[in-house]
Amino acid sequence: MTRRFLLLFSLLTGFVQAQVIAPADTFLCQGGPMSLTATYLGGGGSTTYADSIIPYFWESTPLTGSYNGPDDQHSGVVNIGFDFCFYGQTYSQVVVSTNNYLTFDLTNASGFSPWTTQAIPNPNEPLASIMGPWLDINPATGGTITYGTVGTAPFRKFVASFNNVPMFSCTSLLYKGQIVIYETTNVIETHIENLPLCSNWNGGNSVHGLHNETGTAAYTVTGRNNTPTTFTNEGRRFYGTGTTNVIWYDENFNALDTGLTVTVNPTTSTTYYLGLECGGIQDSVFVQIGSVGASFDVRDESCYAYDDGEATVLLPNNGGQWDVTWLNVFNNVLQVDNNITGSATINGLAAGAYFVEMYDQVNDCSVVDTVYINQPPPIVLNEQVMNAFCDQNNGSIDLTLTGGFGPLTFSWDDGTPTLDRENLSPGDYTIYVVDSIGCDSTITFTIANEFPVTADLSASPTSGLAPLTVNFNNLSTGGTSYGIEFGTGDSGNNPDTTYTFTENGLYTVVLYGVDSLSGCTDTTTLIIDVTSDPRVMMPNVFSPGGNFPYFNAVTANDSTANIDQFQGVIYTRWGNTIYEWSDWSTPSAGWDGTVGGSEASEGVYYYTVRATGGNGKTIEQSGHLMLIRND
Repeated sequence: MTRRFLLLFSLLTGFVQAQVIAPADTFLCQGGPMSLTATYLGGGGSTTYADSIIPYFWESTPLTGSYNGPDDQHSGVVNIGFDFCFYGQTYSQVVVSTNNYLTFDLTNASGFSPWTTQAIPNPNEPLASIMGPWLDINPATGGTITYGTVGTAPFRKFVASFNNVPMFSCTSLLYKGQIVIYETTNVIETHIENLPLCSNWNGGNSVHGLHNETGTAAYTVTGRNNTPTTFTNEGRRFYGTGTTNVIWYDENFNALDTGLTVTVNPTTSTTYYLGLECGGIQDSVFVQIGSVGASFDVRDESCYAYDDGEATVLLPNNGGQWDVTWLNVFNNVLQVDNNITGSATINGLAAGAYFVEMYDQVNDCSVVDTVYINQPPPIVLNEQVMNAFCDQNNGSIDLTLTGGFGPLTFSWDDGTPTLDRENLSPGDYTIYVVDSIGCDSTITFTIANEFPVTADLSASPTSGLAPLTVNFNNLSTGGTSYGIEFGTGDSGNNPDTTYTFTENGLYTVVLYGVDSLSGCTDTTTLIIDVTSDPRVMMPNVFSPGGNFPYFNAVTANDSTANIDQFQGVIYTRWGNTIYEWSDWSTPSAGWDGTVGGSEASEGVYYYTVRATGGNGKTIEQSGHLMLIRND
């Protein structure tokens, strides 16, 4: 029968060498056709690519090379320090552009670097290039461009850093990012801390992707092929997806086929070799002829990365027992089942390929077969998060949902029905996504508050008698300049000050805080209460119908002032009360010289008044007055 054997092509970017790993040398109880299959996980060079999001980080190892222009220029030829496979070609040298790309086309060295971006592929645009992304920046006005090779063979990496380089025509907007290429794995990464949007130059466009040496093929990040784009803190990995770079050879190193699978028909024990287009011979598998007729029952992972796969080998009834050994693709033993009849099961498996070594105790014959555990595709959330600023509800989350099995549904923790979020205040927002088979993913996004300005002012004292001297202390945060208004018409730009209020009243003191970079503002107010002691002046004579027709407090020249409550009483020399009143500020509210509707006779009368001021102080005054008629 036809046997299928897995040869795993493994990639752990930057840490594990990209290679083709053969299974253990295999013994077949009988010859016949078989399929040898490699699982390609990336690396080793490719002619087709894909990308994925990775955690953002800044490669901080010091870099020895530098190049800062002039603007729109390529550097000289730079030695990478190792061989790097890109679109099926091997390179050991590169040229750095001031417009944020690397090119393996050495004819560009020390020449002009185009700043007008165009969509790729395009034979007229930078060829054999890694665009991370290609955009118009100007290191001649600031920032640094450094490069160099770090690490230890065979896992070195070449890093080009573009650190706080101003955008052309928007020099206050700074780009910060890195392009990293890896030895052995041939993986490419971009680490972008800040890509601002300069929409008034070149349409704000940039190109984020890869371009082959003839301009006939390219790979770009979705939505970033000469489009206006802005984002922060993004790590992205580009890796090969092509399978034709895997090459199979017979024992005489004659090429048999390319791709993941080759069919062979050994009749005698034979060695088969595996190689990579850019990597030479990688490994071999020895098939020794000498099958057991087993079959497999496989349960794939229920959801992506759940590690709950299960495999059962169904052993033929040969009248004896079997020894079954389960191994991973690195030939590490996972489980051993000895003296088995019927079947053997292993569970808790992640997606991938596993080798099953079965030994027939009766016939003294063993064979290695391969079982595959699959998994549903992961639910992928690609997001662009914009923080809030100025303490406003102006943050946003722009989401794209892909992957999973079947249609995806989502729910936000606050019940919002739309996928994309606008007008968000600072805080955490959690989304739950589930596919048609119940696999889910939960992620929390944090909207930060950028450029917050908080105006805060203290005063001591906040109330008292005029003249009142108040000490003000600025407790604000986030502002770059401040202004203060005292409610009297006076103002200043130093809130840490002392001010004297000379007149009674309630004064609203206003503090303004401004952040000059963002234009964010905030305002706060304080109330200062300034009061004086009450005072009362009463006349000693009045003439009904004359110049002083009413007996009441004298208000001219603030002779009577600062009174909240007033009570006056007129009485005769014998102590009889003839008039009472409480309105001291309206002259006609006082005594008009009548008693019971009849004119009082001329002569001496007596009064008492009691007045209470806004500060709670009370004064009492008694005296006599002369009523004179001018008839």
